[in-house]
Amino acid sequence: MFSARDKNNSLKTFAPFLLPIPKRDSNGGGESRPALRFSFTHPAVHCLWYNKEEMGAYFGMNKKQGVIITAIVFLVLMIAPIVLMGFYYRTYNTLTTQELTKEQTLSDIASLALKIRLDKLTVVATSLASSPQLVSDAKSGQWTAAADVARDLENNVNFYDPFIDRMIIYDASGTQQAAYPALAGGLGTSASSSSWYGVLLGGDQSSYVTNVAIRVSLPRIQVVNIVVPIRSAQGVIGFLVLQIPTDNFLEFTADLSLGTYGFGYIVDPVGNIVAHPKFFSDNGSVVNYSSIPQVQKVMAGASGSDVVFDQGDNEKSIITYKPVAGYGWGIITQELYSEAFSTRSSILWGLAILIAIAVLVDILISYLVFRITTLKKND
Repeated sequence: MFSARDKNNSLKTFAPFLLPIPKRDSNGGGESRPALRFSFTHPAVHCLWYNKEEMGAYFGMNKKQGVIITAIVFLVLMIAPIVLMGFYYRTYNTLTTQELTKEQTLSDIASLALKIRLDKLTVVATSLASSPQLVSDAKSGQWTAAADVARDLENNVNFYDPFIDRMIIYDASGTQQAAYPALAGGLGTSASSSSWYGVLLGGDQSSYVTNVAIRVSLPRIQVVNIVVPIRSAQGVIGFLVLQIPTDNFLEFTADLSLGTYGFGYIVDPVGNIVAHPKFFSDNGSVVNYSSIPQVQKVMAGASGSDVVFDQGDNEKSIITYKPVAGYGWGIITQELYSEAFSTRSSILWGLAILIAIAVLVDILISYLVFRITTLKKND
């Protein structure tokens, strides 16, 4: 049996769980006084379900005090959403920088690979043109024999390059004298008006990579020519040309990771398309992209990334551009903004939902605090 003292101590212990429940008579009438009934639910929660007059208040604060307490609770709880928002913006900046860096790195790698290939082709052309037998045949006017020497050397493992489609030999006046393989329409034509002729004849450069052009011989496809002089002790006695179809350069942009609809392309120093997934060497006329702002930038030697809006497709894209050092060429890559930043968008959506939940919880708890602290005491 409990003593009266034990009962009083127990009552004090469980006081927070004692609710004032209206006492009704057998006829359903009201009560003259409240009765205490035991509940396992804290009255701070029950205050939402009982009328103020029936419930009463356990805090007994006036409205001004309640507002102050509610504001303090709201501001304290807002720390979590604020921290999440800070993390949101840091994540946004970090992922944006990472993606733009990735895009630029892809352009850098493609540009370096293209430069290495052009360097190699120039070395091959120079080596072939400096062959003693080829120089001897060219000096004596044996142009067909000189072309045969170039053919045999190019088939050697030390000089072979799958990019080379054709070799052409011109004399010192710029007239085409021989070629391998021989094609109709080119023999006897003059290249004296070509941009490379005067530069190489005057000794200003040791090699020359031409802009995209339609070759004279059939079939008339778009090509890039690598031209080197054939020299003897007396000076320039002819020119050796390595001819490369523009389609061969597609491999430098074909394997770039640019999403489903992304692509890359290469331009020459005047903005002509060297390689593009929509244009091929047998398309006919040369396509020029010099009016595009990013092509103009890369022609000026600049590199970087731009976010542009395409009104035709109603899409934003990331365009990255990088010049090919030493050649005046440029590589431009383009990827849809939505694809490039799909991972970033997924992460940020998750963070935005967390922030929204944190703010809603803050508002709910603040509302509960306001309701509890502003209830009036029962008489």
